[in-house]
Amino acid sequence: MYGCSALPTGQQTYNGETFNIANGPSGNAWFSSVAAGNGGGVTSVTIQTNVTNATSVKTLMNTFWGQSLTSYDTITFTGSKGTSAPISLTGNNTLRDYNNWVWTNGIIQPTVQAWTDTSQRLDEQSFSLGDYSGETLTSITITDSGNNLFSRAFLAALTVDTDPTANAGTTTPEPSYLAFVGASLLGVGLLFRRKRTQ
Repeated sequence: MYGCSALPTGQQTYNGETFNIANGPSGNAWFSSVAAGNGGGVTSVTIQTNVTNATSVKTLMNTFWGQSLTSYDTITFTGSKGTSAPISLTGNNTLRDYNNWVWTNGIIQPTVQAWTDTSQRLDEQSFSLGDYSGETLTSITITDSGNNLFSRAFLAALTVDTDPTANAGTTTPEPSYLAFVGASLLGVGLLFRRKRTQ
């Protein structure tokens, strides 16, 4: 779709984070442009996570037709106690075009490049979940309010990092486990990782 066939698939590690990028009949990502029927209108995908002790989320996300300085995309983290915080994803800051030569080309840390070939790229965004301590991260929603040839984000994968020491009596990290998002999410891979916090 839109030339994204060159993007990697399967389990990949970028900047020390492991992601699972699906390669199914619906492609290797959730594409807001496809969800909108290649036209206008707001589109979104909600990924049910239900992860306790979540500390951060890393995503692999870009746009097709990035727009600078204005946000047409948000990511919202929802917790079990009602905490909900939409975060704007801004072109030439958090998000940029997946092509190396058109639309938006800049990113600002903590967003970093995860993968590239000679003409395409995939960027990694990092979100701290400090306000969610003591809650279960129940879902993550990506919303896009762009149009055809205007913004239109896609999500290839995400990783949720957890703190296993947050449970009383737990001193050793549990093994990592991998969960695949169902076909209804158009092949987005979801990976949960447990990390020891220092």
